[in-house]
Amino acid sequence: MATTMNNHHHHHHHCSSFSLMIIKLMLMLLLLIFGADAHDHQHLQPTTSHYHTLEINTLFPASVCTAATTHIQGSNKRQSTLEVLHRHGPCSQLGQDQDHATTTIPSLSEVLSHDQSRVDSIQARVKPNSDTNKIKNINSNSNRLKDKKANLPVQSGRSLGSGNYIVTIGLGTPTKTLSLIFDTGTTEVFPNFLFGCGQNNQGLFGNTAGLLGLGRNSLSIISQTAQKYGKYFSYCLPSTSSSTGHLTLSKSGVSTNVKFTPFASSQGTSFYFIDILSISVGGRQLPISQSVFTTAGSIIDSGTVITRLPPAAYSTMSAAFRKLMAKYKTAPAYSILDTCYDFTGLTTVSIPAISFTFGGNVKVDLAPSGILVAISTSRICLAFAGNNNADDVAIFGNTQQKTLGGV
Repeated sequence: MATTMNNHHHHHHHCSSFSLMIIKLMLMLLLLIFGADAHDHQHLQPTTSHYHTLEINTLFPASVCTAATTHIQGSNKRQSTLEVLHRHGPCSQLGQDQDHATTTIPSLSEVLSHDQSRVDSIQARVKPNSDTNKIKNINSNSNRLKDKKANLPVQSGRSLGSGNYIVTIGLGTPTKTLSLIFDTGTTEVFPNFLFGCGQNNQGLFGNTAGLLGLGRNSLSIISQTAQKYGKYFSYCLPSTSSSTGHLTLSKSGVSTNVKFTPFASSQGTSFYFIDILSISVGGRQLPISQSVFTTAGSIIDSGTVITRLPPAAYSTMSAAFRKLMAKYKTAPAYSILDTCYDFTGLTTVSIPAISFTFGGNVKVDLAPSGILVAISTSRICLAFAGNNNADDVAIFGNTQQKTLGGV
């Protein structure tokens, strides 16, 4: 269920949610909800100015947890709601336990290198004729234990789910509380835990108990709870690492301010494919041919941090952004981020607005935190990266989803 945000006190922390709906005929709808109160309306009208003026310090994480003011209902017959936290923010218990005193918050460069591992893995799984998939297909009918020489990419779950968002659930009697990585790009639910059935249950998930698999195939919790919740779920990622969001499994009513974009169903994958129609920077649509997006295809993934665009789309976006940011001092590239600025000595900056238009003509204006990522005051970068190849799938990641609304 999409809740309208009740955020009198913390409207700047509100999680406008990003929503996914799943309907049995593999027709999937992605819906964008703008949970806004009166304070926010000026950001959401189409007449929005083509720039955002923001205080630089709002781009850095706070050290105190501000829980969402959204009213979260627990479970009833038709819906269940879980709180979503950033794994390394002040709202998370992970790393605060005595046994795990060694848990340290990863640096942004570690987060970005883990993010690249995940992207490589997803792109290999999406591409039908890549070498990895050829190997997997050859092996699928034979006894895999014999195939010790199969040259498969090995990734720890910990680096694939770069540890972004977690949900806490209670299981059993007496209830045992477990933290799970929240992930729309995977389908397993718990490693080494009998819930329906397990598949490829190896992997390291740090101090979490496993993954809450929200993907599209028959093993994900969405498919396994289809009878109860009708394959609908919505999520709202916290807008900052120091606030909270929610995940709701539900087939009950949807708010009227919800917008839908269809999910394309691609044979044999658990990903949510979406259509990116166009991107605008500073109020002007970028001159990117539609074939650039259709060649690659696009998915939305809650576990990828930085959105990846086809190379032609990214270079066009970056050039337009640089042009409109010409008055600011540039800074060196950082990891996968190559469009960076030095804001030393400034308290506020004015940055071009960026919006995406998805299938069904759903236009999404990104909040400033979905446009820039801050490494330090002297290095603040455009929060997008380009893929290496034109046919690598584009991925709409969680830095850009934080700023949206969701069922």
